[in-house]
Amino acid sequence: MEWIRKVVVGQALALSAWLAVPSIPAEAETRYVWPDSPGPQAPYTSWDTAATSIQDAVDAAVAGDSVLVTNGVYATGGRAVYGGMANRVEIDRAISVRSVDGPAVTAIVGAGPIGGGAVRCVYVGTNAALIGFTLTNGHTVIGDSGVGGGVYGESSAVVSNCVLAGNAAYEYGGGSYGGMLSDCVLSGNTASNSGGGSYGGTLARCLLAGNRAPNSGGGASQGTLNGCGLTNNISYGDGGGSYGGTLSNCGLTNNFSYDAGGGAFAGTLNRCILYRNLASDAGGGAYGAMLRHCVGASNEATFGGGTYSGTLDNCTLAGNFGYDTGGGAYGGTLRNCIVYYNAAYTSNDHYLAALTYCCTPTPGGPGNITNAPQFVDSPEGNYRLLSVSACIDRGANAYAPGATDLAGNPRILNGRVDIGAYEYAASSLWTNAVDAGGGWFYLEWFGYFQNGEGAWGRWIWHTEHGWLYPVGATTASLWMWGSRLGCWLWTSDSIYPFLWSGAEGDWLWYYLRTGHGAGGWFYNYATGQVEWM
Repeated sequence: MEWIRKVVVGQALALSAWLAVPSIPAEAETRYVWPDSPGPQAPYTSWDTAATSIQDAVDAAVAGDSVLVTNGVYATGGRAVYGGMANRVEIDRAISVRSVDGPAVTAIVGAGPIGGGAVRCVYVGTNAALIGFTLTNGHTVIGDSGVGGGVYGESSAVVSNCVLAGNAAYEYGGGSYGGMLSDCVLSGNTASNSGGGSYGGTLARCLLAGNRAPNSGGGASQGTLNGCGLTNNISYGDGGGSYGGTLSNCGLTNNFSYDAGGGAFAGTLNRCILYRNLASDAGGGAYGAMLRHCVGASNEATFGGGTYSGTLDNCTLAGNFGYDTGGGAYGGTLRNCIVYYNAAYTSNDHYLAALTYCCTPTPGGPGNITNAPQFVDSPEGNYRLLSVSACIDRGANAYAPGATDLAGNPRILNGRVDIGAYEYAASSLWTNAVDAGGGWFYLEWFGYFQNGEGAWGRWIWHTEHGWLYPVGATTASLWMWGSRLGCWLWTSDSIYPFLWSGAEGDWLWYYLRTGHGAGGWFYNYATGQVEWM
């Protein structure tokens, strides 16, 4: 009987070991969608058996799968997720839904108007992704579920390379509500409350243009935006471009508020540019916001053409206009800021504002200076500092937030922060250059040049372009005076040998290099001719 016991025990141990081995997961499948599929058949794993609707393919998929959608307009079906709000497509599992040829030829179309029969374009669930679609004509129901006309995304949902246009929401987020959007365009969307383009969520490298909201946030409301452009958005209340939230490395231009905050209302803006925004009442550029390393230029409002209240650290306000009071700033706390060349009926540059370590014609505070800031080229929007600027090394380090300035350069050089949005970096041009000896340096994209700091001041001798005077120069943005061409030039490591000519007001292409500084052949885009310069 002992041998029987051993066999049984052995078999039991073997069985338990087999049961303990994890099962091998099934390989991820690709499901196909083709509106003209000749023989749709689940599970839709080939073009020959492709589904004719996106929802059918989604329903057949499991976590980890992908759904590949070919060109077409998908405008039928509806699936409710929250509060009876129908979605043209509901992605309720961790899969990716991707178009073959992108948003120009692949559209998901919702249905309107706002109300009981409305259909949102897409719901994107947890860990799901939607890539490469146009989402248009999406609408929402009336009530608390009326958010996200184009797309509603859970916090981990990804929406990438999509165009969200002409959608509408009853409450928030005409284009999008929540989710993580990247490389998307949100245009012509509306929300009846807040966030015409987007509400909440995280947006990276997106363009929000021509969106509207009656209450707040014509472009975006309460979101986190990085590297985005907000232009021509309108709020009939506050925040033409944005309302609340956090914006970093964004550009806010030509936005309009019928009340306050033409560019932005409240929120935090880091390394942003606010240009040509307008508010009927207060804060043409921004109202009640925290601004760090920002430029506010050519904005307009009745009170506070540049900003109204709020806190500004290392910012530049120039060329703003107040129809009544405070062309640059009305109220607020400004530290390490340039407030110059603004205009208003009363108090050109600032009114009732507390300025510390600032550059402004009427100082009235500790550490302030009245010297003109000496911008590189303010009429052309270049608010970097010339090497002779009195703003260099005149700020207070305690008020310098973050490690980099508006251009992404180190914020504090020479032990003390500069006043304004840009840190003057005298040696930044040679940071990545190879020392070729004898005072010569070499950049792979720019060629050979001789470093003139010292005997020649800031001048350099370039083997192709002769004498150049770089200012605030980095490899990503190189402004320089060209002695031979007699004008300001701009280029960068990503576009050279194309150069922007201030004299021509257009591009030059240095296409035939001569190897000496006496001249070279350029294609002049202003004249359409090849010219020796």
